[in-house]
Amino acid sequence: MLSRAAATRSYLRVAGAGQLPSPEELGDLVEAAKLGLADVAAVARELRARIQAPQPSSLRAGPED
Repeated sequence: MLSRAAATRSYLRVAGAGQLPSPEELGDLVEAAKLGLADVAAVARELRARIQAPQPSSLRAGPED
């Protein structure tokens, strides 16, 4: 499961996650799903909550062209 947690963290980083969940937090989320305490929609909401909407390029800080 650790490799899946690492892959999920990598995906969230690339997707723009503001704060990455720890492998333990991801494990807890998987456990909740296994126990029926969180369905697929709840897991997706939790992961989406970590992702920031990307800013339009005109609003990003950086050198001007």
